[in-house]
Amino acid sequence: MQRNYKFRLYPSDSQEYKLNNNLNVCKWVYNKFVEQAKNNFLTRNDMNYILTELKQSESWLYNYHSKMLQMVSTQLESAEKSLIELSKKGNKTGQLRFARYGEYRTFTYNQSGFKIETNGDKTLLYLSKIGHIEIRKHREIPDDANIKQVIVTKTPSGKWFVCATVDISEPLISIIPKISFSKPVGIDVGIKSFAYDSDGYQTPNPLNLKKMLKPLARIQRKVSRRKKGSNNRLKAILHMQKIHEKIANRRKDFQHKLSTQYAKNNDVVFVEKLENSKHGKKPQIGKKYNGFKLGDIFAKTGIQVQDAS
Repeated sequence: MQRNYKFRLYPSDSQEYKLNNNLNVCKWVYNKFVEQAKNNFLTRNDMNYILTELKQSESWLYNYHSKMLQMVSTQLESAEKSLIELSKKGNKTGQLRFARYGEYRTFTYNQSGFKIETNGDKTLLYLSKIGHIEIRKHREIPDDANIKQVIVTKTPSGKWFVCATVDISEPLISIIPKISFSKPVGIDVGIKSFAYDSDGYQTPNPLNLKKMLKPLARIQRKVSRRKKGSNNRLKAILHMQKIHEKIANRRKDFQHKLSTQYAKNNDVVFVEKLENSKHGKKPQIGKKYNGFKLGDIFAKTGIQVQDAS
């Protein structure tokens, strides 16, 4: 089976410049593929052939890891197939769009060109053409695990993360525990309170978004007053992204703590299915209703989740 391990990266100024440069090159290659795929469906092999021709005309592409550039074609092929599947189901789909400045935020090293090493009390991620970057390894990867690929991501607030995809030889049967129904609990998501359970307990609504509305509105006004394309506007946008990230982190922290509490005290959790609910679209309710999909959160804890709708 496969598992993903996500770690925070702490690059130096020179390494961050190289990481940003990699993103820009991948975005440039991606846009070249989109330009060629406007009229015809391009397979991964077709795009890799185009990449070979690009390298012949643009020799500076040889300064970047070849496998990383090839993974751009895999990403685009997956996007093309998704559009085709949506079109078959009757959805209206347009064409693939060019990636604009700041929209392309990930690149992938697959099979080769990367290594996670330990140097004294530091853990380093080695990336070909970039060097060794310090990471915070808060979880141990099994010694017999085989790291298949690493995905480097830049968040809108400017933080860097690496997600390592690992093959684990441990059989799936020994990992999934035997399900017991001796301690079931049902949870219903509310408006005044965050959740009500069948044991009679209710969890107050943290109102993470409502508590941060004033600083969020203030920075949004600041962004709107800045001239488009100016450095002051980019600084204001970065500040706004940090506030959005803070709200998202508060919401995730609350949900994971709540789901862990129920997972420790119960065997099976029945959760209301809210994917198709229209309550979150109402203007006054949406601020309280946002982020109430507990089913996915409980699933990550390893507890058995059933749809109670």
